[in-house]
Amino acid sequence: MQKIENFVLNLFSSILNFVRSVKVGGRGLKYITLWETEP
Repeated sequence: MQKIENFVLNLFSSILNFVRSVKVGGRGLKYITLWETEP
């Protein structure tokens, strides 16, 4: 169980980093809304 939690946390932080870097390109908002609308 601990491994899965660590994996999810790592995935989440890398997604946040990705969104942050994309934001610099001016398309971050689009990706954020995509993530929020996904089930």
